[in-house]
Amino acid sequence: MTKQFKIGSKIFNHNKSVYVIAEIGINHEGDIKVCADMIKQAALAGANAIKLQSLDPDENYAKDTLSYSLFKKAWLGPEDTEKMFNYAKSLGVEPFTTVGDFKTLEWVKKLKPKIYKISSGLITHIPLIKKIASFNKTVIISTGTANEAEIQEAVNSFTQTGNKSLVLMHCVSSYPTPYDQTNLSLIKILNKKYSFPIGYSDHALGYEAVLAATVLGSMVIEKHFTLDVNRKSFDHKISLDAKNFKEMIENIKLFKSMLGSKIEWVSNLESKNKKWMRRIIISKNNLPINHKISEDDILFMRPAKGINGLSPKDFYKVIGKVVKTNISKNTPIKLDRLYD
Repeated sequence: MTKQFKIGSKIFNHNKSVYVIAEIGINHEGDIKVCADMIKQAALAGANAIKLQSLDPDENYAKDTLSYSLFKKAWLGPEDTEKMFNYAKSLGVEPFTTVGDFKTLEWVKKLKPKIYKISSGLITHIPLIKKIASFNKTVIISTGTANEAEIQEAVNSFTQTGNKSLVLMHCVSSYPTPYDQTNLSLIKILNKKYSFPIGYSDHALGYEAVLAATVLGSMVIEKHFTLDVNRKSFDHKISLDAKNFKEMIENIKLFKSMLGSKIEWVSNLESKNKKWMRRIIISKNNLPINHKISEDDILFMRPAKGINGLSPKDFYKVIGKVVKTNISKNTPIKLDRLYD
């Protein structure tokens, strides 16, 4: 069965290109002009979607935490978020956001996003998962920090609403994630266990892990995006700038093309090369009439262009046969010139 997910009227399946999300998050630092520029650069880089983070700090974080201070500074309210959504749509990029509380969910729903995101930190927020699932839109759930039972509980809570449009994202909530901790083998395990599409939300430096995730079967890739990887704080350090994000997408397409889209034992190019590459049975000596053919009379050679002959697998059909008409040295041996 081909896995697929729906965004609006568009259907994406495993045989098509990978769906790439530019995770802007709060790297705009609360500046709407910067956010708009990030959306534009992500679109130019080839992203299919951009994602913000609409996490009301007063509803989500204790005031004495780093998360509170960062999200307080970077908060975009309903009007600004709507402007960013509309701008993204005008560029042909799908906008959506992570929602962490019911108060924010009320106004985000009015923006009519085609996708919702449940972040790793919210994977045990079952009431929120059920509420968002009830909207019957595509929902992406990241699995960072979650064990197998917690992932299953989130999936069960989601599907109990009747919504089947779910994408599970393998994720490691470590910033940055060391390469030897990305545990990408879980992508194959999740793909085997669930009928839902599986993706990868990357927090490693660079994009090497993304390419490996593509090869392992990720249908969706989420990567943090910034205009300047050297900026301090927020998620700039684990992000890609526009140049590298575009390069990542180009490489995703390249690696995806290498995988092929169906089981094909012999490619079209191979079929064309088959005849001239393979060996045929050739006479090693001049073979006169009534000569009984032995192994010493045979060569297996790649023939000249346009010359056809018996395959080496027909060797046993030739050995012991008697020559009916003279066969010259270095010519194909054919069955119609032999008899028992």
